[in-house]
Amino acid sequence: MNNMLDEQSFSNNAQVAFTLLTAASDPDQKDILIRLIVNLITEAE
Repeated sequence: MNNMLDEQSFSNNAQVAFTLLTAASDPDQKDILIRLIVNLITEAE
């Protein structure tokens, strides 16, 4: 999982947006949001 972003499949701005979205999300929804982002990243490879 640590190497998912190495190939720059998403721009730096998109990665920052993912990070901010996760940080600002409702704690009850954080797990779902993280799984969604991981799925997006792995599908983009």
